[in-house]
Amino acid sequence: MSRSSARDVRRLPRLLRSVVLGALCIPFASTFAQPPAARTQAWLFTYSVTPSSDGRPLPGGDLLLEVAIWAGSARITVRQGALKAMTGEGGTILIRTDDSTMAIVNSVKREVLKVATGEFAALMGGPFGAATLEVSDVTSVTRDRGLDARLLGYSTRRVELTQGYTLRLNTPVAQRSLRTDQQLQLNVSRDIGRLDSGFRAFAEQFGRSLALPESVRRELHESERAVPAGFPIRSVTTAVTVSGSDTLRTTTRAEMTALHRETVDTTTFAIPAGFRITEMSRLMQRPRRP
Repeated sequence: MSRSSARDVRRLPRLLRSVVLGALCIPFASTFAQPPAARTQAWLFTYSVTPSSDGRPLPGGDLLLEVAIWAGSARITVRQGALKAMTGEGGTILIRTDDSTMAIVNSVKREVLKVATGEFAALMGGPFGAATLEVSDVTSVTRDRGLDARLLGYSTRRVELTQGYTLRLNTPVAQRSLRTDQQLQLNVSRDIGRLDSGFRAFAEQFGRSLALPESVRRELHESERAVPAGFPIRSVTTAVTVSGSDTLRTTTRAEMTALHRETVDTTTFAIPAGFRITEMSRLMQRPRRP
């Protein structure tokens, strides 16, 4: 402030003088203000998976996810399903395009479990868990039925897949062979897949084959090259699995809903500072106690 300005301010009444001084000091005070949190627009949607057997829901099989896509990353919040035991209340799963690992963030325990994509099925402890698997007789036929109904405002193509594979489970106590034949009906949207590469990252890990072992996913992926590129907005999988004299018939429906744009805090797409990080690969190498 110049000397002449200071003399002018001293001549003003006390109340008015305080207002003027405050206005003159605003540029200096704003220099030390805390920067706002990084916020920008992301794509948000809900993704649900509902399995049933012979028309009856499978107990504990439903999965409900709230997903945010931004700059090639996917932030997944588990609202219902077995995965919630891993993330805890308010926790997330973080995936980035072309990254070979995902981060499971438990905000209550302040812990992060980094999991390679091939270890995810073993971590879930599904019907196969960490058993040694041999995959054989893999078949997959793709039929592109052309343009179908618009979903969520985007055009889709209807794709039908006829697939089959045989699994041989080798465990310390038993060996078992399972044959699965399945029919898939997909509504794939190329336009949604082009919105952000994070949609592809999510679809590769959670779309259609979440419960399958990595070895099966890999074999089927190699035989699905004829499937049109895009995001699977909706899928229905009807499968028949035979093991000896036992037969299991299941139907699994997966669907994206409520796709929209919203402002988000982009810092939530990164592993929080100060959280303890554990590698899943190291846990799997530890010898088990007798």
